[in-house]
Amino acid sequence: MVEFETGQLSARYAGMVAEATAIWSKSSRLNVVALQKCSGGANRVAVVEDGSR
Repeated sequence: MVEFETGQLSARYAGMVAEATAIWSKSSRLNVVALQKCSGGANRVAVVEDGSR
């Protein structure tokens, strides 16, 4: 399982990550979820907005 932490994102971007993980999870080879806070496992990605645009 891969967890994408979205707690530091605006609602717009958190929604995009949630939509993407739902699409990716349709694959039998991937198990991904979007969470406000990751559980602490090795397979986690903290997603943040950089504000450069």
